[in-house]
Amino acid sequence: MTNWDDYRYLIAIADHGTLSAASRALDVSQPTVGRRLGDLEKRLEAHLFDRTPDGYQLTSTGERVLIHARTIEQEARSIERDAAIDDRSASGRVVVTTTEDFALNFVSPLMGELKDAYPAIDIQLVCAYRALDIMRREADIAIRVGALHTEELVGRKLTDIYFGLYASSAYLDEHGTPERARDLRKHAIIESIGDTANFKQCIWLREKAHGARIGFSSDSLLNQIQATECGLGIFAMPCSMAFGRPGLTRILTDEFNMSLEAWVLTHRLLRNTARIRVVLDFFSQRLSKIPAFG
Repeated sequence: MTNWDDYRYLIAIADHGTLSAASRALDVSQPTVGRRLGDLEKRLEAHLFDRTPDGYQLTSTGERVLIHARTIEQEARSIERDAAIDDRSASGRVVVTTTEDFALNFVSPLMGELKDAYPAIDIQLVCAYRALDIMRREADIAIRVGALHTEELVGRKLTDIYFGLYASSAYLDEHGTPERARDLRKHAIIESIGDTANFKQCIWLREKAHGARIGFSSDSLLNQIQATECGLGIFAMPCSMAFGRPGLTRILTDEFNMSLEAWVLTHRLLRNTARIRVVLDFFSQRLSKIPAFG
């Protein structure tokens, strides 16, 4: 199936003459430009450029393909201009995805303010630990901690989210406080399963506490925190979530002090759509003020 986006790379190489210059114009890596050109040539079964000491020169086939590619580019810009006219009122549905805990503590409290600012925008908040695919339009905007980035996603860093190891005071009174990470093997831990199992902080705890007793397992951070408060074991959680919970004590601060970046992201083709842009800007401004509990 044709990926029309590959023709952007053809045009950039033709306009700038080298992969390095094209990569700077497109704001992507040079290997990406070369790979996308290779994909296009393979799919078309055609040699589009001659590689010369002076740069990339279009073949006769490449020149013909370029004419069609520029037509595609012009049509795409026309579509964006027409869509922009309809989107100036900043109205319509915007699907925002984030994790349940981030939504509860940071996103949901802002919904009233967002609705007052943009009453014609319909926000659908989807809570999931699985990263919904923006590329497939499962969501328009993703708010993620430790998000993976690709050249197709654009956005802004919000803040750093710090993690710590916590246990309840009652648990520590009964079982003692571990003094080294290796001591975790003698304790009970709160295990992460499902979509949360491969989170960086969960992997660290699982590896350091290999052989430990599992006090509780869940794919829900909120339930894991409650289980920690109930004294079922030791858990790695965001420090911001532990703040204001007097029954929890942070432990092993010298050996576990992890931080992950929180980002708000959208697809690059959506960033200039008015309803997406205003919601992206709103969350970028408000969520960047989250306190850093390090």
